[in-house]
Amino acid sequence: MIMLSFKKILSYLRFLKHNKNKFNYLRESKSKKIVMVEYFQYFPSTIAFSHYIEVITKKYNVIPVLYDPNLPRSLIRHYLFYLKCFLNPMYYLYKSFGVKKFYVGKSRNYLRTKSVKFYNKNLKNKSKYDLVDLKINNIYIGDLLYDEYLRSYDRSTIDTKTIEFQKYVLRFLESFFYWEEFFNKKENNINSFIISHTVYAKGIAPRIAMTKNIKVYCIANQVSTKLDKKNIYKFDDSKYFKKTFKKLSKIEKNLFIKIGEKSIQNRLAGKKDKKLLLDNPTDIKIFSNRSNKKKVFNDNNRVRILVATHCFTDAVHFYGKCLFPDFFEWLKYLGELSKKYDYDWYIKFHPAQYDNNKKHFEYFREKYDKLILLPKQTNNSDILRERVDAVLTVYGSVGHEYPLFNIPVINASNQGPHKNYNFNYYPNSIRNYEKLIKNIKKLKINKNNIKNEISEYIFMAYESNFEILTNFQNIFFKLGKNYETSLIFDEYLKNYSKIYNDDINRHIYSFIKSNKIKHYKFDNKYY
Repeated sequence: MIMLSFKKILSYLRFLKHNKNKFNYLRESKSKKIVMVEYFQYFPSTIAFSHYIEVITKKYNVIPVLYDPNLPRSLIRHYLFYLKCFLNPMYYLYKSFGVKKFYVGKSRNYLRTKSVKFYNKNLKNKSKYDLVDLKINNIYIGDLLYDEYLRSYDRSTIDTKTIEFQKYVLRFLESFFYWEEFFNKKENNINSFIISHTVYAKGIAPRIAMTKNIKVYCIANQVSTKLDKKNIYKFDDSKYFKKTFKKLSKIEKNLFIKIGEKSIQNRLAGKKDKKLLLDNPTDIKIFSNRSNKKKVFNDNNRVRILVATHCFTDAVHFYGKCLFPDFFEWLKYLGELSKKYDYDWYIKFHPAQYDNNKKHFEYFREKYDKLILLPKQTNNSDILRERVDAVLTVYGSVGHEYPLFNIPVINASNQGPHKNYNFNYYPNSIRNYEKLIKNIKKLKINKNNIKNEISEYIFMAYESNFEILTNFQNIFFKLGKNYETSLIFDEYLKNYSKIYNDDINRHIYSFIKSNKIKHYKFDNKYY
């Protein structure tokens, strides 16, 4: 343990020294133009951030400025935050990238007053359904407000009448007005934003930036996307998968479909593909080639429904608005349908989120006895061996897994990662959603070319990304749980050279100049 900690410290210090030398050119910069860099406290992402900072500062003569994306703090908490930063190794990493200034939101009386006035005039008697649609000055923020509350307070839904929620809304509005004022003062000096995610309160500043045509780059070591007014979510590129793939040569298409097919086959065999590597970690297999002797389902002739849920508190609006404002309302609706239709309804949580979800599920267990929660150890292979008639989800990966076994998947949304293809059902209203569930035995899978379509999707979603950390998968397997620690820096530096750095940066600059919203390997024949 002591030796491991020592290795982490040395790895961190080596990367710090590397950055100070690399970004030495920024010390004398007098530029007033800035690139806003999110203070994202995750070691692996700082590698990707450093490359984008280098490219943007060199090509556009700007300086990097750090900003905290969280809700404004009171005066005391504001200074406590600064104190914690001075004791935090992460802060000095960003300083090593040439950062000299740090913007942190602070609660202000006049912004508080403005928030109270807005709340009383526009939100006081609104429902949760209204809140999801919230726009201020034509900037859509309802999804951000909603999801930040669920996560921050560990709630499965919103009760707009509680003091807790009302106080939270005022803080959120204050944050929005803080950033709106910030842009009014600094807009002409901002070149771009570098961010980690597009959800929660951290999405406020980037969302405003998009409306002002300021470029926003949402990046990690294994994926880079460009956001704008029409594409405000990290994975909006999925809307264009087919169009993008269609432009490739016949040789490339055949090669990439084979790569996608191999990837999904590995997952179905119980191995970790790139999708599972990026998921929340769990020791329980998602798929397994081992047969479970214990039966999963009851023996009867009723229609068998699998409800593949999501974490109640985690980025409900990850892909945008759904048919329901949150997963609580979705399950509540299905609970009511369970009284109406004599089906067997089996609820499956992701094993990494099982314990937290189970706590929120108690409400449904008491009210809807037909909703049967499957054990944590139950994996998809066990389910597929006994068969289900259909799967219900909002935007889960079951959407590209179960159709391979001729099992239809219905999404409680009109948008999501698989919307661009024909192997899922995407109803455009709750009425049509119930109609599909009512006629679930009549639903068909379009078998024509479905295997190739899903393999194409797998490639586009997981295997096509331009990776800044080029041996990302090998490093992930080597480090295991230590991937998220500073040990990743040694792995990065082992393969680092000027040629490597210039090559990566050249491709990044090419992506920045392009009109593409996602950086693909095949853009630069990087495969």
